[in-house]
Order: sequence, then structure tokens, then C-alpha cells
Amino acid sequence: MNTSRAVKIKVNKLHVGDVIDSTFVKKIFGSRHLLRNPRAIAYSETALKEAELNGAEFLKVIDKDTHLIYSTTIEKFKKNGFDVNRGYGPQIAMVLEEWEVENQHKKKVSKVNKKRDVEDNKPLEQLNFRMFRNIR
Repeated sequence: MNTSRAVKIKVNKLHVGDVIDSTFVKKIFGSRHLLRNPRAIAYSETALKEAELNGAEFLKVIDKDTHLIYSTTIEKFKKNGFDVNRGYGPQIAMVLEEWEVENQHKKKVSKVNKKRDVEDNKPLEQLNFRMFRNIR
């Protein structure tokens, strides 16, 4: 039996995530929601405060595009984060390199690097493209 306590976190009546036990979980589409320069994940200051009031100590972001899971503590997020406001109200963001990253198969991803294959974390040059082997 699952006894996890879940609390919906809303900003301006928009559901932005859930506090489950002591973790604030939000699901995103990285192609739309990640900051591009610098590459970072942002949280609304309002949502972060609300999550903390509901017992959150950790952050978990699930990217529905790549199936990557980004995790950190709220303490580290605040310490290493930076303020940003790009039209969605005051936010705090932290660059991707600061997050712990794994794929949904619980496999650790060593580093966030856009030139790497998401599934097995190999450089693109090492991937085996069998269908193109005989093309010259």
C-alpha cells in the first residue's frame, strides 16, 4: 500500500508540480521548458516557497522529451542558483551541470552533454548505425 502524501503546487491557478513526501516533483518538456542560455532548469519563487511550506527538501524534474530525471536538494538549488525573470515572474534557475541526472531506467548519466546519446550516454561517433554501413 502506498502511503505517500501528495500536495499539488499551483502558481496563478496553474498546476506546476506535486510535493510527494519530501520531494517537489515537476514534469516538463525540456524542448520548451529548459532555459537555453545558459542551459538551466528554473522554478518559480512562489512555487518553491509553497513546496517548502508543504515539507519539500528535494527537487526532481522529469523531462518527458528525453526521459531524463534531474535531482537536487532545495538547499543546493538555492545556493548554486541564480535569479531570472523572463516574463513568467521571479524565478530561480540552476545550470544543468549542477543537477544529478539519470534516465528513467535508473541508469546514471555521467554528464549533461547535448552531443551524447541519451539512451546509453555514448558519444555520437561511437553509435552503430548499421543501416548506413554500406553507403559510400
